[in-house]
Amino acid sequence: MEKAAPAPDDTADSTGLTLLKTRRAFIGAIAATTLAVLGGTLGNIASFNWTKTEDLRNSIDYFFFLFDSERYPEAYQVGLEDILRHSARDSEEFARWLNNVACAAVWDGQFNDALNLFHQIPSIQETWWKPVAVANLAYTRYHLGLDTRRYISYLERSITSLARARHSKQDAWLQLWSRQPSGSDQLVVPPLAVLYRLYAKEGDLSESFQAAQADIQLQGVTAQGARLVVGLMAAAVGQEKEALRLADQVAREHNPPSSWDHMEALRDLIVACLTGRGGVAGTAFIGQANSVKGEYYSWTSLADVRYFLSADSTTSLRHEFGERILLSYKAADMGNLSAMLQLGGLLKS
Repeated sequence: MEKAAPAPDDTADSTGLTLLKTRRAFIGAIAATTLAVLGGTLGNIASFNWTKTEDLRNSIDYFFFLFDSERYPEAYQVGLEDILRHSARDSEEFARWLNNVACAAVWDGQFNDALNLFHQIPSIQETWWKPVAVANLAYTRYHLGLDTRRYISYLERSITSLARARHSKQDAWLQLWSRQPSGSDQLVVPPLAVLYRLYAKEGDLSESFQAAQADIQLQGVTAQGARLVVGLMAAAVGQEKEALRLADQVAREHNPPSSWDHMEALRDLIVACLTGRGGVAGTAFIGQANSVKGEYYSWTSLADVRYFLSADSTTSLRHEFGERILLSYKAADMGNLSAMLQLGGLLKS
């Protein structure tokens, strides 16, 4: 089968999404403990006597254990070495694991590696999972500053089709724009959080604000990132009061551990800039830089400055945020990351 990047099909009807059955219920108390103890062994099962069905299932379980534990570099390696290497190519399962391993690469900050994996997913016209792969690809391209305009109309149609359609449960396809808790059988989340980023990239902050509000309504309290996005663009869209209301809802208990340092620092900076009260330390984002997602957040911070803080009305927040990110990453000996070099050049332009 010819491999190509999954691309929107402008001639076909909107592809329906489906309920995703998250195959991570295995990390109940006993299984999680067992896998934690056997981690080193399971992570290298490809080196021993290989029993395809049983050992591949163990590798899949171990991947999700690592992913849920926010051990993204290890999950990425298990995905590459113990799952993709032993999965049948040209199959839906292989496509699913290209997608899932790419998601682990993104959370590890390896956006270019993830892009390479997404581009290996077969370009299939009619599959329920196509919108998931396309949205993940668009999310990755957005952070790398690549063209994403052609994905917007397709993702808009995908959201509409999801609202109308009902599907059977499927195995987990990870989504970069939403969090699926372990053991859940929740719906795949419509990619509104991808769309509000793509709208901002095209300079349409009004549409971006509407999409962020819709995402908050859809995901409820778990849409923590959308709440801060409203704060970033608040001055440009005249929503300062709403931004402060939403910022007050950003709390530790609604964020994974690896995200909280970033969320807390950005929340406090937004509130300080919008109210003119309080202060935020110059290295306020050093916790973000030192987190397990420090390299990932270097790219998201670059994108936030580039797309959500480009308007004249957001100049103050753009400067305050950008400079603190640079100082924090420099203090963490991460100032030479590609995203930080680009951010430095952007702030000088």
